[in-house]
Amino acid sequence: MTSSLLFWGCSSAWLERLPVTQEAAGSSPVTPAKNLFCIYMYKKEFSNLNKTYTNHLYSGFLGFFFKKNHELMENNINQLKNKSNIQILEIGGGATPHINFLKHSYKNYYSIDIDENDELENFYKNNYSEIKYQKFNGINIPFENNFFDRIIISHCLEHILNPEKFLFEMLRVCKPEGIISIALPTDPGFFWRLGRFFIKKFIQKKTHKLTDLDYDYVNAIEHVNSIFNLRTIIKKKFNIKSEIFYPLNLKCIDLNLFYIVQLIKK
Repeated sequence: MTSSLLFWGCSSAWLERLPVTQEAAGSSPVTPAKNLFCIYMYKKEFSNLNKTYTNHLYSGFLGFFFKKNHELMENNINQLKNKSNIQILEIGGGATPHINFLKHSYKNYYSIDIDENDELENFYKNNYSEIKYQKFNGINIPFENNFFDRIIISHCLEHILNPEKFLFEMLRVCKPEGIISIALPTDPGFFWRLGRFFIKKFIQKKTHKLTDLDYDYVNAIEHVNSIFNLRTIIKKKFNIKSEIFYPLNLKCIDLNLFYIVQLIKK
């Protein structure tokens, strides 16, 4: 999954490894990649929360839903299941790559992420030697045109300041008839806000001891794109193969927690 750690709605890979920026806490300068993804922690004490990410989002009540999110990303991709020599790219997989949930064979599994301190590089070497991992700047995908049969990006697009541009960058490296699998939170839909309220009041105070304002603030600077805007961009500019609304399976953002879409490159 990608980019956030403790927050219902902040996903998993981008945030957990970026240092605090100058604007946020008076430390290191702000780089273009950090500006693009706008995933800042605003106090230094938050920098160690990445250690709790896996336990927080992949166990208990939250774990059930986030694991289901990955499982649903394997639906509606039948054309890949009978294909050989598949090249896969995962973007922002963080410490919980989607490879754990993959339901089809592949030749090579690549993963790219923002990783300024080489934490992920060491993590993958020690835990996922089958994944070909490399760092990137968060803007340009370092592969040639038409290289991948499938691209996987889970809970990242809501953090990107120019999601349409990044979607086209993914399309560039995807082969014709290739699949782009996207998972998104339904923030700020009604069910998502209700779930976030529940976690704020009954869970995070015990695990991370943040004030309500701290919790709301970090969520506010994390999710720079609403699901309504992202789905509009996707529907307008890209070829949708299938959509899944979970858990109620009703085609209504407000009544679900996750939106999973498979795009196909024509």
